[in-house]
Amino acid sequence: MSTAGSTRWSGGSARADVASPDVRLTRFARTPTAAGNNTLPDLALLLEQARTFSPKSWPTPVDLLSGANPNASPVLWKLNAAQTLVTASRFSTPMVDDPHDFGRIAATGALSRVLATGATPLFALASLGVPATSFPVERIAHILQGAQDALSASGTAMIAGNAFDAVVPTLALVVLGSARPDRLRQVGGAQPGDAIVLGKPLGLGVYAAAFDRQKLDDDAYRSLVQVATQSNAAGRALSAIKNVHALCDVADSGLAGQLLAMCRGAALPASIAMRAVPCLPHALALAKAGCIDRMSARNWNSYGAAIRLDDALMPEARALLTDPQSSGGLLVACKPASADRVVKLLHDAGCAVAAEIGRFGTVPEEGAPGRAAWLEVTR
Repeated sequence: MSTAGSTRWSGGSARADVASPDVRLTRFARTPTAAGNNTLPDLALLLEQARTFSPKSWPTPVDLLSGANPNASPVLWKLNAAQTLVTASRFSTPMVDDPHDFGRIAATGALSRVLATGATPLFALASLGVPATSFPVERIAHILQGAQDALSASGTAMIAGNAFDAVVPTLALVVLGSARPDRLRQVGGAQPGDAIVLGKPLGLGVYAAAFDRQKLDDDAYRSLVQVATQSNAAGRALSAIKNVHALCDVADSGLAGQLLAMCRGAALPASIAMRAVPCLPHALALAKAGCIDRMSARNWNSYGAAIRLDDALMPEARALLTDPQSSGGLLVACKPASADRVVKLLHDAGCAVAAEIGRFGTVPEEGAPGRAAWLEVTR
């Protein structure tokens, strides 16, 4: 791979006024990653501690359909018999230096969490943190314009927000959407024998790590931005297919983490073949060269005990399975007979490498030995 230059700008001369190496977005971040918030302990643990110390119980509203678990995203709220409110949030720090691309990537990832339920996004609330004394105001405008461009592509508007002083540039978005209850798909809906389809290639975190080390060439950089800004709007069409049982998007926990959430939610094991998993063209080689997001190791440490890997798999394959995705692909569980239809729908929506990657297993018979692993990964 050739060494990349210190700064790239996808918008040409229109943004040349803010293209200066001394204000690279990623230089503000200690560790540029594809994930947004990787330094704090898990929020579920923090909230559990808060509940423990609270003198009063924390009530769960009767209309809250999901989200009582702090790890559950998005949150579903029953408005009436015909409408469910879907809300999701995402914090993003820069994985690229172009402020417009940073805004687009952040907004695309936030939208995906709502689109992955089959809901229609309505609007977004934004909060932007930047270093107040060292951040050009023009860059703020380009970040917000990039976010609005991504939101507009899904028929959504950014209608409010606030700004604050922060050491690391941070764009936080809360996206609200609505859905018919019969069109909602959740992470735990898989059924025994369902096919597993992945919409986008893995490797965004690896590419971001390579970019930070100046080991990403121009073509690979363009692939990084293209995949990270590819909309998951196909979620709405997928939710209309009766044989689609579960939907989610691959995000900070990586493909393995999202699959484990699906397995545990449905109380079913799953098996995938690594050779069938789409990856960005140079992702394996870059991971082998050490371009691995630090969140990848943290992910493995948090859930690796529930995964059985084929002994023949190389270490870089594990890095891709746990690679955090700023805006990863849709993960679909559907009847095997509908897998080709799901893949074609994703292809038609612009997800050119979407593919079936595995199957869910069956519920163990009563009295059978305990499950050794929720997820098995073969070559």
